[in-house]
Amino acid sequence: MNKTTFRLYLLCACGTVAFFCLLQNLGTVFGWLGKLLSVLSPFVVGGILAFVLNIPLARIRPLFSKGRLEKHPNAANALAILTVYLLAFALVVGIILFIVPPFAQSIRTFGANLEGYYQNALAAVNRFSANVDPEIWAKLGISQKLNDLYRNLPSLLEKLGSGLVGGVIGAVTGVVGGVADAFLGLLVSVYILADKKRMKLQGSRIIRALLPEKTSSSLLRILNMTSRTFSAFFSGQLVEAFILGILCFVGMSIFGFPYAPMISVIIGITNMIPIVGPIFGTIPCALLVLLAEGNLLRTAVFVIFVIVLQQLEANIIYPRVVGTQVGLPSIWVLAAVVVGGGLFGIVGMIVGIPALAVARRLLNEEIDRREAAASAQPSNE
Repeated sequence: MNKTTFRLYLLCACGTVAFFCLLQNLGTVFGWLGKLLSVLSPFVVGGILAFVLNIPLARIRPLFSKGRLEKHPNAANALAILTVYLLAFALVVGIILFIVPPFAQSIRTFGANLEGYYQNALAAVNRFSANVDPEIWAKLGISQKLNDLYRNLPSLLEKLGSGLVGGVIGAVTGVVGGVADAFLGLLVSVYILADKKRMKLQGSRIIRALLPEKTSSSLLRILNMTSRTFSAFFSGQLVEAFILGILCFVGMSIFGFPYAPMISVIIGITNMIPIVGPIFGTIPCALLVLLAEGNLLRTAVFVIFVIVLQQLEANIIYPRVVGTQVGLPSIWVLAAVVVGGGLFGIVGMIVGIPALAVARRLLNEEIDRREAAASAQPSNE
């Protein structure tokens, strides 16, 4: 046995032992990974924030490369970054001022009218019971269950309130830690955006130095493709959610549906989740409309309105906003949602689509390359 074969067998044996050790201590490994991610969370937040803000920065930066700033690229870059952060801050303030107060008012109104919603539900049940055989209705016992629910409503609300207090305390604790991580992440994002060219150059040099030329070139090309695809997808999803929320609010205001701000926010956010998001958003919103108005016909009109709006978004808004860079056939989108959701939950559903778009593009390029190579070979006939 020569040395090369011996090293290969030794490497396989060590890899197998390491794999089984990993499986036996999977809980400990995940615990250490969780601690590591907790420590590195400011850098993760900063990286994500820099990735998102780099999208508008790429459009704003050329505007500062004209006139007197043309000879001072560092000053132009600093002004462009400052402009992006000011715009982001203005957007956050605008959301707080124009969305949060109506959203909070909708929640308060819903809580204040909770007993009225119960009376609407009870009246609907009574109207339905008038057309049902009394013996069948007595066997179902729905009226008795509703009466029991009404008698126990104060205790249920008390338990809900105590649970909310505990949840609020935990949320405040999490927010304090989250604010610290967000502030550090903000600083990290500033450094990344200010020094992104040099960081990109250094990363490319490291890859080219450690890997063969062909492998490094392919890896850098894949990284560039991944960056463009993810940028196009996430920027498009955010813009699309904003447009859909505005259209939903305008439509609900025209039709006079209740809780327009709150429902519009829910519809816009949940629609960012592919396939299942519109369903998860429509069902609770339809329930809110039904409880508020107690009218099945109006609720059906609301559901039809949301479905039409979502079809408008899927067939007109989405292709124009997101474009063809992440275009996937329906079966690929379904596969990305199922696999990504099964592995990583909602985040996997969202990230799975651009990731699969990159994989599909690489697969198509490899197929085209092999077909071209096969057609270029001389025929044996």
